[in-house]
Amino acid sequence: MAKCTSFHEEVASSRGICEVFWTCYKASASGALYAVSISHNFLVSKSRLISKLHNIADHCKILCHLSLANSYYSLVGIVYKTWVTPVKDSATLHNTRTGLGGFADRVGALAYALTPLTVALGSRESILSLATGIPYQSFNFLHRWSGRIIFFQGVLHTFGWCLIEARLYVPQPTVWKKFIKQLYMIWGVIALVFITFLYVFSLRRVIRLTGYEFFKKTHYIVAMLYIGACWGHWSQLACWMIASIALWGIDRGVRYLRTILIHYGYANGSTGELFTLLILSCSMTNYIFQVEDFILRNLPCIISMMKMEVLCVSNLIINMTHGP
Repeated sequence: MAKCTSFHEEVASSRGICEVFWTCYKASASGALYAVSISHNFLVSKSRLISKLHNIADHCKILCHLSLANSYYSLVGIVYKTWVTPVKDSATLHNTRTGLGGFADRVGALAYALTPLTVALGSRESILSLATGIPYQSFNFLHRWSGRIIFFQGVLHTFGWCLIEARLYVPQPTVWKKFIKQLYMIWGVIALVFITFLYVFSLRRVIRLTGYEFFKKTHYIVAMLYIGACWGHWSQLACWMIASIALWGIDRGVRYLRTILIHYGYANGSTGELFTLLILSCSMTNYIFQVEDFILRNLPCIISMMKMEVLCVSNLIINMTHGP
């Protein structure tokens, strides 16, 4: 009986030691896997961040070139002088004329010229994407900033002519009242209201408050109203508005055509499946060991197996992330 009791005590003690070793093994393996996962995620996120920074740098270069070109053509060729001219039928009143009128007209014309480019940059079925192979998401950054440039140009154009008509021309307020009642000026004010709406409600913080669906629907509607108001404001530059409407119509037409083709199952001119679902199958094999015997007799091999398991699982994670 004493021998049996001592034997049972040895077995219980060995089982306790095995449980301790097995718990330590699982904990260390889990910690190693967690460390491998963390390091791998860090490397992947770092590479994505570097790629994103490169894209932002390229977009900023294009934006700087666009801004410099706009600034150059807004300021070049203007005579920066002041002239005092007499007012018709008045011996005492004089108008003050400067280069501000030419500058205001210049930035207004450039805002018109940028409108088709902004529409093309914002189109999902972009002609620029088809021509260059650059995806739509890369042009979206330039679309936002070219729209903001149009907004600031519209503000400068409006401020310039309001200053001229309200301060530099006399007699006041007769000149201002006559100026603001003209039909083209009414359309100009309406266009400024629309472009201000587009600018404010395209800010990220405002989109979070109002929701993306509100932004998407109002952006389309107000953009078309803005183009119409610009046409009514100065019909001599309607060619830029016609080009904008044409680009928008092409974008919508291609979208509807693609929807019809997908609905009826056409792909590349022939019927068939449009989408292929690739399911990757995998299996897991559970290795069941006789824990007591294995750990007590092969303790030096456990450390090697732990290293091998960490290596295999890390390779599995990398292959799953960077697979075909």
